[in-house]
Amino acid sequence: MYSFQLANGVSTRKFHPGFFELWYPFSLLEPTHYEIAMSFQMIMIIPIAIIFAILMVIFIVVVRHCCGQLKIFHYSVENMNGRGPDKCWPYRRGCSCIRCLVDRHLEIV
Repeated sequence: MYSFQLANGVSTRKFHPGFFELWYPFSLLEPTHYEIAMSFQMIMIIPIAIIFAILMVIFIVVVRHCCGQLKIFHYSVENMNGRGPDKCWPYRRGCSCIRCLVDRHLEIV
């Protein structure tokens, strides 16, 4: 990571620029600035990774919920008994007419 060379009595070192190439308003050649910049980058990677993981879990849950709702809709359409919408139940929860099925499952979208 560090290599020291003596050139005309002056020691120079090569440094690792960090995880990301960023513009800093100060020189990273000074040890304290380099340590602060690297620490900041490492500290900021953790919340970004956590946020990314949470968003992926939310996306997976939403997709699985929609798939489950579509399976229920498919089962309801397969087992439809052909009643017209005029004979619907008062709360439309147990009704299997097309209008009630579509109204109930429009919430998926």
